[in-house]
Amino acid sequence: MKTLLFSLAFLTATVAGFAQNTPGNEVTSVMNLDYMNAVQQKSESTSIGELQQQVASWDVRKQKEFDRRQDLFTVVFKSENGNIEATFDKNGEIYSTSETYTNMVLPKKIHRKVMEQFPGWEVVKSKQILTYKRSQEPEVCYSLKLTQGSKRKTIRLNEKSEKI
Repeated sequence: MKTLLFSLAFLTATVAGFAQNTPGNEVTSVMNLDYMNAVQQKSESTSIGELQQQVASWDVRKQKEFDRRQDLFTVVFKSENGNIEATFDKNGEIYSTSETYTNMVLPKKIHRKVMEQFPGWEVVKSKQILTYKRSQEPEVCYSLKLTQGSKRKTIRLNEKSEKI
């Protein structure tokens, strides 16, 4: 009977582990769910979402450098197309992030607006900057480098496609 209970417990843990690691079905730490809910509404790219998922799932409390001090604890996460500087509070919860992504596919709304305002121009470089702070609406802005022949210009837009 002990063996059966142990086997069932092991099987349940194994199945639960596989279920949690299924692509597209990641389970986020409950403590950072507010962060994920806020930033995922602002990001359309799957690679951005994957990096944000890593940050939200990472348990800073397991790091030996993290000592639950009163100060905020900052960690930088990097990927091929961007990075997230995440600040954690003394409880290990995400307090704020500063996120930068380069050369990502622009949201259709932003791309359409740029093409309307700058006909004949081409976007040759893009940067998305997302700023999150607990209990506030995340802010997103885009810095775009445009070319038209030998002409070059840089524009900055907010998430509503307004120049800033």
